[in-house]
Amino acid sequence: MRLRLLEGVKFHRQMLRFIKVSVFLLITETVRLLVPRGKNGGSLVLKIDALGDLFIWMSSGIADVAQFARGAGPTTLVARGELADFISSFGLFDEVLPLDTRRFDKDLGYRWKLLALIRRRGYDPVLQMRIARQFTLEDSIVRAVGAPAMGPIGDHSNMSDWEAAIGDRYYKPLIAF
Repeated sequence: MRLRLLEGVKFHRQMLRFIKVSVFLLITETVRLLVPRGKNGGSLVLKIDALGDLFIWMSSGIADVAQFARGAGPTTLVARGELADFISSFGLFDEVLPLDTRRFDKDLGYRWKLLALIRRRGYDPVLQMRIARQFTLEDSIVRAVGAPAMGPIGDHSNMSDWEAAIGDRYYKPLIAF
């Protein structure tokens, strides 16, 4: 009896996740269809990690990524809101765009506005730097931009197989680390 109850809870969670991902996918695709893509150029770097992963990145390549991204023009880094000022103080990126990850995950209006803002700016290329990327976070932004994106194959621990299959299509190339 207890096993059946646990299976029911697991199924319920999977269905809720499927519904949430489907709604977020619909919003992202609607932004792609209705919001014109800008032609401003410049590159977009996504590094939406917590503080610990940021410190690892600082010691292993943030300056190299910034220099590589600068080759395409002005650079914008999307980072967690609580870390944006700290990262901005390094002076490696022309702009650091803060992202409130909790709000992006719950407030559909905020999600729409941020995706539309990024799409209107017209970045090319997009560099996604998080190993354990999320379909509803980094992959949503990559899809909304609609430009070539480079990112790691990653470990797919934050997404299902079908989410990874959809998300992987937007990266050319997927890089093995």
